Amino acid sequence: HMECVIMYDGLERRTIDRFVIPNAKVRYRLANGVSGTGELIDLSRSAIRFEVYFPLIEGSLLEVTIELPNRDEITLKGHVVWTFEIRRENKCFAVVQFLPFGTDARYNPPDSLAKIKAIEKTYLLDFKSEGFIIKDYPYKG
Repeated sequence: HMECVIMYDGLERRTIDRFVIPNAKVRYRLANGVSGTGELIDLSRSAIRFEVYFPLIEGSLLEVTIELPNRDEITLKGHVVWTFEIRRENKCFAVVQFLPFGTDARYNPPDSLAKIKAIEKTYLLDFKSEGFIIKDYPYKG
């Protein structure tokens, strides 16, 4: 699997298992009603990284729906914690850290976490490398 050591202000936060779901799409809706679609890059139990058509504002609260290849969907709430734009390629990327899982209405439902754990077993990648450091986006695992 892909094991990433996340660096934040030079300090290691946690090792996160991230996985890729081929051909998965992302729909998102901001609190102000603005919505859009994107391409899933990877995800973990705590965050998702995807390509979008215009930059999202860091700190924004949004709802993200992951459209799986088998037509199943997982909808999660979270905050944009990192954005990046490559203007010459006309590409934008965003990382959304999920709100906690729990029974409170402000949280993500526990069955969403159960769905992520189930698909994680299917899609967790088995990389030969021992891990690599990502310094671009400091999201906590």
